[in-house]
Amino acid sequence: MKLSTKTYYGLRAIICLAREKKPCSVREISAKEKIPRKYLEKIFQELRTDGFLVSHKGSSGGYSLAKPSTKIKAGDIIMALEKEAFLTKCQTSCPMSGQCTAKTFWKEMQLSFESSFGKTTLADLIFKKHVES
Repeated sequence: MKLSTKTYYGLRAIICLAREKKPCSVREISAKEKIPRKYLEKIFQELRTDGFLVSHKGSSGGYSLAKPSTKIKAGDIIMALEKEAFLTKCQTSCPMSGQCTAKTFWKEMQLSFESSFGKTTLADLIFKKHVES
């Protein structure tokens, strides 16, 4: 599965925001992560609508996490931005799903994929960054 640029940028940006532990503007995060500002604005609007971010108005405004970084899973961010993160079409609408001999394999792969992303929180990703640096 190939994740979209939107997801790649979105996950990087929300990790950056989680690391800051204070409201940050799209401009700040855009500059730090080298993400086009207009594109990041759209991504953050989507993440705000999905309940991951809170927007703050005023001179010290910007965005902050809606929940602690320990409560936000990377998989939830990926699923919110991808909308449909399936490894194969048989997970959605394959005409051969009734007689496919590989269907069980693909289901196991999908569960493994979801489990992997479902265990990792933003806090885990922040910690890994500091450990690897």
